[in-house]
Amino acid sequence: MPDADELVADALAAVRGTDVRQAERQLDRLMVGTGAADGTTAVDAALLRRLVRGLGRLWPRGWQPADVHRLTARRLDARAARLLRDAMAAQRANRPSRSPPGGTTSSAS
Repeated sequence: MPDADELVADALAAVRGTDVRQAERQLDRLMVGTGAADGTTAVDAALLRRLVRGLGRLWPRGWQPADVHRLTARRLDARAARLLRDAMAAQRANRPSRSPPGGTTSSAS
């Protein structure tokens, strides 16, 4: 059985395609998971990684977290807005802390 990231990639490719039955089969495989004891947990983690990676592509294009949240809340339902908010929080938690320019926190005298 493929790993979780491969299952997610296959499902997304199938959903973007025109074969509805193939898309349904791939989405069913996501629900089953990898077949391992923690298969559905691995798929959940792979889906979150994919969502966080997608969000990461927005920031260099000028999007702000508040914009993403507002647009999601307006166009989708509350559950989708919470999912995106949780993904943004996961992205912030995994981001290394930034040091001030010059790499020092003390001011020069």
